[in-house]
Amino acid sequence: MTLAIADLPVVDSHCHLFLPSLETRPLDRFWTLSTLPVPPEDIHSTVFFQMVKKRFAQFLGLSEDAPFEALAEERSALYRAYPAGYVERLFADAGLGTLLVDIGYPSLENEGYEVNPDDIKTILPRREVRFVVGVERVLHSLLKRGLSFAGFTEGFRVELARQVAQWQAVAVKSTIAYHTGLDIRPVARDQAERAYFRIVRQPQVNGAMQYGQESRSEDAKVYRDFMLLETIEFCLEHSLPLQLHTGMGAVPAIDVRLSNPLNLRWLISDPHFGRATIVLVHAGYPNHAEAAFLVNTYPNLWLDLSETVPFVGSGVRSRLLEVFEMAPLRKVMYGSDGVNVPETLWFSCVEFKQRLAEALDTLVSAGQVTEEFALESAAGILAANSRRLYGLSHQ
Repeated sequence: MTLAIADLPVVDSHCHLFLPSLETRPLDRFWTLSTLPVPPEDIHSTVFFQMVKKRFAQFLGLSEDAPFEALAEERSALYRAYPAGYVERLFADAGLGTLLVDIGYPSLENEGYEVNPDDIKTILPRREVRFVVGVERVLHSLLKRGLSFAGFTEGFRVELARQVAQWQAVAVKSTIAYHTGLDIRPVARDQAERAYFRIVRQPQVNGAMQYGQESRSEDAKVYRDFMLLETIEFCLEHSLPLQLHTGMGAVPAIDVRLSNPLNLRWLISDPHFGRATIVLVHAGYPNHAEAAFLVNTYPNLWLDLSETVPFVGSGVRSRLLEVFEMAPLRKVMYGSDGVNVPETLWFSCVEFKQRLAEALDTLVSAGQVTEEFALESAAGILAANSRRLYGLSHQ
């Protein structure tokens, strides 16, 4: 038996902006998390890439034996001729109804280009698109201005509030894990001020601060920890969830040792800051079991499966079962982390539905849960949990 969930609607709780005119790499380069020059033959020899290729050939109506170059050529012709029509066809096939789009990435600082959030709506006229404001882009824009520390911290709150209002954002997102890690600690204001001024004087402040040389310095940790706590204060005041990058990410920018969600112990245990609603984005993979434990034991933590799906590939089903060992399923949400090309969002969704059905079916067959519980949980993970957390309408 396989649970019938293929037609259930989906909320992608974490994805990014894309536009056909801004693709900067060949299509096969988007199926690796490395920003290093990985040889195409290495990418093509992964089981994950072969899964993508097979399902993509089926979608395009081409032979599964066709070379990927032929698929890419057919896709390019369809996408560039009528972007909105091609993306609509993809997302209708996946059942994607709502997208929560992180507008902090891609950016000029880390990819050399950025996308106007309004533009994404022009190619998704039939989809509900909601936005998440990225903290790091706000910090970077203010750092370049050389403000006083009081001006910097006040300007941060003002700009964050402006963007939340402008884009009617449903959450705020931080990638502090990329920079100084998740071992957030309390910081005195005067200590943060001294660290801030030392960083502002550095020459790279006008360069790529997103993943800049300051990322591993002690001053960077002091000021970033302070500003992360300022962000949480903002979220508490505005009743907004904080999406927090955990676990894997772009290599070599991320140091996964620092992004283990277990490092969050002080933050999530603090009587004040622990009141914030925090989403462990990417499920902390490869520390997904630890993340599931935290979500089980801390009431205000939620789990987002993005990037684990689709990049774990053939291991998605077993990873889901490991997450389900501890995490309350009503606090687990589907997401893709899709970016740059719409196929990343599409493949993640269609693949996830199949693996989710298999994982839940395993539990039903073993007599551990009822079919009713499994179906209700599937609907929750795919859409209802995100709608409840982010206050989305029910379509």
